[in-house]
Amino acid sequence: MTAADEAGNVFVVTEQYGTEYGYCLFYDPTKPTSGTVTIKLRITTDTYGTMCDGTEDNISGNNIDVYAYQVDGVDAIPQDSGSSNSSPTRQFRYSPKKQTDAYIYNLQEVLEDGPHLLTFTINEDPVAGEPTTVYDAPFIYKN
Repeated sequence: MTAADEAGNVFVVTEQYGTEYGYCLFYDPTKPTSGTVTIKLRITTDTYGTMCDGTEDNISGNNIDVYAYQVDGVDAIPQDSGSSNSSPTRQFRYSPKKQTDAYIYNLQEVLEDGPHLLTFTINEDPVAGEPTTVYDAPFIYKN
């Protein structure tokens, strides 16, 4: 913001703003999963970490990037995004289906049985630096 007083003195104030997003999960984090763990979520304006029920304001789209950040506090290993022509990445792939559009990440790490936490970022590539906001996607793994 730039302002000037009557004497002509100019003042400049710079403030960095971040955007916080809501999200909902397309899976039940209380039910164990085995094999490849699929994290499927939708970006919203008003729902934080709950299951998607169709009442959330969906803002998912190709203009928003979602990245896996850590699994249980350790940097996430880049995974195959599921598309045949892609190399391993931390980026969730966006699936634009009319009623169930979502971001999908296939976690193929070897995990111990029990609860785990994948943290992710929205529009902040964690490879580029420490993210300012991280979001949680809990799940239970059972071999």
